[in-house]
Amino acid sequence: MKIFCTLIFLFACRDIFPLTRISVKDALLKNLIDIRIRSRGGHTGNCIEMEVKNISYDTVFLRIEAGRVLIAGDSAFQNILITGADSFFLTVGQTLKRDIFGMCMEMTDRSPVKDAKSTVGDMAGKALEAIARFIGKYNYYNGTGQHAVWVLSNNIPIESVHATDDPLVKDLHKLLHQVTGKPIPWYTLEYKQDTAHLFTGIPVKLFANFQYYLANNGLASLILYDENNNIVQKLFLNLPHHPDDHEYVFVLDVSLWKRGSYFCKLFVDDRQQMVREINL
Repeated sequence: MKIFCTLIFLFACRDIFPLTRISVKDALLKNLIDIRIRSRGGHTGNCIEMEVKNISYDTVFLRIEAGRVLIAGDSAFQNILITGADSFFLTVGQTLKRDIFGMCMEMTDRSPVKDAKSTVGDMAGKALEAIARFIGKYNYYNGTGQHAVWVLSNNIPIESVHATDDPLVKDLHKLLHQVTGKPIPWYTLEYKQDTAHLFTGIPVKLFANFQYYLANNGLASLILYDENNNIVQKLFLNLPHHPDDHEYVFVLDVSLWKRGSYFCKLFVDDRQQMVREINL
């Protein structure tokens, strides 16, 4: 009952004397709050507990932003990108514990152990902030979302952002294109799994959607070449096509392929019409 009455009082006061939300970083710099940040163990999803105490002489309306970085107290552990925005009131002397959702920002560091400490850092920048909001909005705490963060924080290929039968991955590709300027990928890659590494960088499977347009009737062939112009795979040969937009979806095991560039070439009536590059 006491808590309920306090909330009614706070919301009534907001109408008369509106409180301005203050970021958790600014509140710390102004000595309005005391904070303890501990890992729950892990680096994805609900992985952080934040305990905040109001040490000021007034109610604080606190804002925790998606896109803010939590800095690991031990440099061997990963920094965490906050993905779940939160806002809440703290009355004078009040202490609250909040669940903080986030994603790892450093794939080469260790996952934080339980009770590992962190401190509040700066905002990650507009690009990562946009990705953080996407992950929080769609509860996208999976390998695909994690790779999207690493595209920006660790410069892994945008083609690593892969998911099968997930319509959201297309929206994620579009967002990555908007914030990085990188082309929307026409293929994605699945990588070798290794318990010793979060990301091996060794592609094992390629998922592609080759889209093309023919203005006239013709016999079309799609052939994959290596960088020395040797044929690697004949995807289809001399298939009759009518004038229209077309697409060819294919999946290839690339685990034994050499690293480097490959070229998917479309021929119509034996004349090269289009070429798209694959980088492994």
